[in-house]
Amino acid sequence: MNTYSKICGEQIKKLREYKRLSLRQLAERTEIPHTAIRNYENGERSMDVDQLCILCKALGKDPKEFLDECFEIIEQLN
Repeated sequence: MNTYSKICGEQIKKLREYKRLSLRQLAERTEIPHTAIRNYENGERSMDVDQLCILCKALGKDPKEFLDECFEIIEQLN
């Protein structure tokens, strides 16, 4: 999987854990299967824009701000 998917997934996981939500709780809030969320968090599957927006909203994060933060992390790695 590409660096972008990996970083975004890691950031989703950090937000979820910060909010003290389990995978199943986030799945219930978003109607995205917990197995898919786990795959996103592990960088094993890419999120599309709709899924990213749904997850960000459920985690109380602005999607644009979230993406900007992901791109900043990627730039720091390069």
